[in-house]
Amino acid sequence: MSHKRPHPSPRQPYPKQHGNKPRPSPRRQQHFPQAVWDETERLFSKKFSFQKPEDDSWHLPPAGVLFSCRNLVSHEMAGMKEELNRVKGLLSDKEIRSWHEHTNQTNRAGKVISHLKQNIRPQLCTQAWCKFHEIVCTFPLVSDAAVEAGVFSSVHLCEAPGAFITSLNHYLVNRRVDCGWNWVGNSLNPYYEGNDLEHTIDDDRFIFGTLPNWHFGADNTGDIMSAENLQHLKTFVEEIQPIHLVTADGSIDCQKNPGEQESIVSQLHYCEVVSALQLLGEGGALVVKKFTMLEPSSACLMYLLNCVFDEVHAFKPATSKSGNSEVYVVCLGYSGQEALTGHMDKLMANFKPDSPENDLFPSETLPATFTSQLVSCCRQFTQLQCDTIQENLQLFEDLSEERAEHLRQARDCCAQEYVHRYHLRPIRKDHRIYTEAAARSNFASDLRKQLQGSFNERQQQSQIPWAQRVLQDGGGGHWEGESYSTALASVEEPEPSPSAVEDLVYPVVGRRVRRVWNSRFCDVHVLSQWNEALDKAQILLQENTVFLRKFQEDTESSGDDAFLALNRQQLSQSLLPKILCLTNTRVLKRLKPYLSAGLEPKIFSVDSDPVETFLALKEVNSGEDILTTSPEDRTGVLQDSR
Repeated sequence: MSHKRPHPSPRQPYPKQHGNKPRPSPRRQQHFPQAVWDETERLFSKKFSFQKPEDDSWHLPPAGVLFSCRNLVSHEMAGMKEELNRVKGLLSDKEIRSWHEHTNQTNRAGKVISHLKQNIRPQLCTQAWCKFHEIVCTFPLVSDAAVEAGVFSSVHLCEAPGAFITSLNHYLVNRRVDCGWNWVGNSLNPYYEGNDLEHTIDDDRFIFGTLPNWHFGADNTGDIMSAENLQHLKTFVEEIQPIHLVTADGSIDCQKNPGEQESIVSQLHYCEVVSALQLLGEGGALVVKKFTMLEPSSACLMYLLNCVFDEVHAFKPATSKSGNSEVYVVCLGYSGQEALTGHMDKLMANFKPDSPENDLFPSETLPATFTSQLVSCCRQFTQLQCDTIQENLQLFEDLSEERAEHLRQARDCCAQEYVHRYHLRPIRKDHRIYTEAAARSNFASDLRKQLQGSFNERQQQSQIPWAQRVLQDGGGGHWEGESYSTALASVEEPEPSPSAVEDLVYPVVGRRVRRVWNSRFCDVHVLSQWNEALDKAQILLQENTVFLRKFQEDTESSGDDAFLALNRQQLSQSLLPKILCLTNTRVLKRLKPYLSAGLEPKIFSVDSDPVETFLALKEVNSGEDILTTSPEDRTGVLQDSR
């Protein structure tokens, strides 16, 4: 359902007390050695600015050559990628949880979030909040033209859970920016059950309280890589144009293949940039997250940005871990959509989830003055990442007390400098975007499966056949776990609210859900195992397929009812099936008497609907391990646990 109000009202300007200048910042509370100050200053100065030549030689190639060929990776870029992957490969045997604990200790900005929560109390204070606040305080994202016009409008792509928005609000309040503010957020819809949680941020605390400001596209998925969704977003923001700022913080989990992170996310970044070029008004600004920029696709995208913006900067915030590839590209002074006349049709033709076969521009159309600067930019940030990883490896093996004390001082210094440099002060609760009472969190986020072991161990584990993994890890063993019981105990039935009912006035329609990947009504682990079983389950004995072939026509049920019924039955009787793949309610009815008898099936898995398979249970014999109906219809459907 959707709220009645389709568009948000602008936030009213706050009283202008100090102009647009920051309020006085707190004094630094502690003195540190000069070496610590120098290191802290370098931490806040990781920036590369592209310098356009005066001869105006950086311009868009003719539209006819767009996506006409595939470029080769330059020798210099290939060398940097090889060296970076070599250094990252040194981490492959490190247990991920102990390694994360170690890098949290060596991260100079590791205390910033806790320091802010204790002293500034920002709304939705996360690492994303901190990173964006560095960006908005370093670059003039809020233009003078917007302030003079009396209203500032921003669109935030791939934004969930919403920390960029709350950070921007804190900035506008803290700096007493004298104008109203319209904002719209977009992200993969946490309420659309067809979105896979591997790609979706399901933390809806902020989204729930600000739903009228969020737009999830024509199909209700929130997928920004859909041209139809982009068109609907453009229509949605028409009432708040011109758009002065677009942010795009999208990413894709690349932990299974970290060496190809840039290639994996390249099409997402392309769609984010093209979306921004469609949404922004003339003079607008763009902030987009990138990683390494070593591939030809990234070179083309960076050249496109340099051609249509007055300024392009690559910036790594201090609160972005130095050991990762993350960098933010900040673009100022958009030339406007008129600068892309003749090119936009070609850009939109490749606006889709799949990467095109060819690159955006032929390599020969990129000026040498640009490529040389891009190489310098990549070298700067790649070297920074390599140095950090190597330092962390050294400290992982040998962290002396003297070095540990230096790290403690550096972390304290960075936290204090962050507040001082960006003139941070607490803001009143009524200046926040929504009241805390409006938020409702869900327990699914707390039950996300955490990575364990080293990268090499996880790679080996992924090669083990599914059925063998089920037997090894116990399949649904988490049902017995304390975390599941705690999560269930934390679920509270909301109190009836007449206003909530009044606001829900029409249904939202969208893309048909082919399979439930996430839900507010089911444990995410249960759904994950259920979907894996649907994909991987096979008949354990080859002769079973002879029996099941007779019943392939009866496949009407989706299986969800049977699965949920089994869930309740299993919890009530404390049965522990490793994997029990059911696809029809009638199957469950036939199974119930045998579940009550205390049988514990080890594995029952199918590659087609087992509608009549459980008829074999009528022949159950406690002395047999494998049940059969007749010699010609052998059906190894149940293994007696005894």
